[in-house]
Amino acid sequence: MRLPCRLSTLTPLLLVSAVVGGLVALPNAQAEQAEQAEQAEKAEKARPSASPARPAATAAGTLTGGDVSWPQCSRKQGGYDLPLPSRGAGFVVVGLTKGLPFQENPCLDAQLAHVARLSARLAVYSFAAYPTKGQLAASGGSGPYDASTRLGRLSNAGYAQGKWSAATLGKRSAQVPFVWLDIEPRRVQNWPRTDQAGNRAVIAGAVKALQDAGYGVGFYSYANGWREITGGMRSALPVWATAGRRGRAAAEAMCDTPSFSGGPVMIAQWYDSVRDSDVTCARMHGAVTVAASDLAPYRGLVLGRGDRGAGVSALQRRLGVPVSGNFNAALEKKVRGFQKERGLVADGVVGPKTWTALGATAVRVVRQGAGVEETYFGTA
Repeated sequence: MRLPCRLSTLTPLLLVSAVVGGLVALPNAQAEQAEQAEQAEKAEKARPSASPARPAATAAGTLTGGDVSWPQCSRKQGGYDLPLPSRGAGFVVVGLTKGLPFQENPCLDAQLAHVARLSARLAVYSFAAYPTKGQLAASGGSGPYDASTRLGRLSNAGYAQGKWSAATLGKRSAQVPFVWLDIEPRRVQNWPRTDQAGNRAVIAGAVKALQDAGYGVGFYSYANGWREITGGMRSALPVWATAGRRGRAAAEAMCDTPSFSGGPVMIAQWYDSVRDSDVTCARMHGAVTVAASDLAPYRGLVLGRGDRGAGVSALQRRLGVPVSGNFNAALEKKVRGFQKERGLVADGVVGPKTWTALGATAVRVVRQGAGVEETYFGTA
């Protein structure tokens, strides 16, 4: 099954408008893993399972799994020997690149074979990045966009990135219907903060190439990075969201929190220095979430002094503090008092445990037969 959305307009400015109206670096964990790999040597090394394992599922029917790429390759291959997902993983998201466009993950085939041995569902992700001068010269002049314009050349360069990803996947026997596109700030070949229109053009080109190849497309990113790169572009394409180091509870809460782009969150990630872990959201399995309080939409946020927005306003109303939308000293004092009363760490920061104590709960209702896992997962 394919997502119905297709971007067919070839004029870059119109195409970017289509992305905005119709509508993730290596996931952030991978970058941190590379930096901390030396400390991770003593970590447990997962071994491929010799027999099929039953996919890990929660009571709500969601799946748990992980994501991997070149840091899980051997040191000889340029990786860091980080552990692969082990027996019981319900799904694995495999990176096609070595962190940059046109650079293949050096152990891609071995990782795909590992997923097959686990009998886990397979998903894949790839990178988009602002083209180098050489890449722009090589690919900007040809493609489905007007090469006489700057945005047209950038869109053609993005199209070449997406086309490479599709070709890389097409060389394998793996069958997947969907590709996650990783959009986030990076240390090498970074997105320029001063050319958000150009960044959007590259992204639009990459999306179109993958869709032209028959794949559904979604974004991996996080709020600040997405805003920095795209200027806060809105999108209805699916989202793979990350809770960073805040743990599983925070990741699961992101399934019910507005995403960085406005698209529906289908997978949520959390990580440590060694592993990237992921969980599918209930909506992927035909479930809907019904808020049990007006705080429920914000329970995936971490709020502290200096933060602003609707979540802060809702928190102020709940604690009986004058509503300003600004997490000020008075609100922090009130939060500390509430945390102390409930036996929580009184740090003045509102995270998953504090949100739960405040009553930010939600109820999931499953609609039988409405699962759409086949839209996102395939087989290795």
